[in-house]
Amino acid sequence: MTTSQTRETLERISVPTLVVDVRRAESNLERMLARADGWGVRFRPHFKTHQSADVARLFSGRGITACTVSSVRMGSYFAKHGWDDLTIAVPLNLREVAELRALSSLARVSVLVDSSAAVAPLAAGELPGASVWIEVDCGYSRTGVRWDDGEALVELARAVDAADDVTLAGILTHAGRSYATSGAEEVLRVHEESLAHMAHAKSVIASARPAGAPLEVSVGDTPTASLAEMMDGVDEIRPGNFIFYDLMQLDLGSCSESDLAVAVACPVIGRYPERGEIVVYGGAVHLSSASREDGGPTFGCVVEPAHEGLGELRLDAPVVRLTQEHGVIRAPSDVMERVSIGDVLLVSPVHSCLTAAVHDHYLTLDARRLGKM
Repeated sequence: MTTSQTRETLERISVPTLVVDVRRAESNLERMLARADGWGVRFRPHFKTHQSADVARLFSGRGITACTVSSVRMGSYFAKHGWDDLTIAVPLNLREVAELRALSSLARVSVLVDSSAAVAPLAAGELPGASVWIEVDCGYSRTGVRWDDGEALVELARAVDAADDVTLAGILTHAGRSYATSGAEEVLRVHEESLAHMAHAKSVIASARPAGAPLEVSVGDTPTASLAEMMDGVDEIRPGNFIFYDLMQLDLGSCSESDLAVAVACPVIGRYPERGEIVVYGGAVHLSSASREDGGPTFGCVVEPAHEGLGELRLDAPVVRLTQEHGVIRAPSDVMERVSIGDVLLVSPVHSCLTAAVHDHYLTLDARRLGKM
């Protein structure tokens, strides 16, 4: 790809558009695959970040056949595009049992439980053949049975084991605390604590089941998967954000600037040299309202187009304010001088998952359209 190809693609953009640097995404995938292979763990990537059957072909092209999704609707979308081994990584929604049963006719479905109420439809035979994971809360305090609540863990495991036509696959956690850390050292501390907590939970459950009964451990988050040196006791990892990364991951040390693989192309609609600001057509409904703190809220940063795809990240050109359709960029003098109304600027998002969720397609930097659910 040449600079002229990239710029020609940008010149055809008239509204805020999510663009993807495919080469960077492929590099991110290869690196995570190598990490999983080195640990000897199964790789079940989370597709909630990209939500795209076209992007998913990068994974299937490398022999990956199983994925994680965040909703029944998302599972149905990927099942219809050939993905037949799905883990729905949120606790079972009792109001979607009929939809889950329909999905199970298209794919092997794994579900999460963290309460006896969620086991009831399984015990009633409403999801025959399902694999069941007990979600464990290792300190994130979102969903899951607390890792140190041995009584609840054993009770739930026994309830699943007693249900006909379903299988207890293991225990699963999301180390979401890693996203709230201050950097790589703290991410690794969270990772070590989570693995210790999962080992404890597994031993408690195993002691109450027949000897040798299989019980796997599944963990999933991009910061720890990107930074960890070991995955002791883990059978499966489920990172998702790594395919694109974002400014949040950059702050955590999970990636480098050259790993950032998506940006929102935003037309310039205002230029105000007297206050050092540029306004783009690209607001909260295009970037999401996710922010990072760096001397004030930042909702994204300008990224320069390069010889091949996305180039230099301009941390000195942040999006400092958002309304529904407007983004206000605090522009350094060199950016201000070369940008005119009608130009297109690329903005690297703070959180690529949320940003991708508000767009209906991707545009590659050589002008190919990639569909989304």
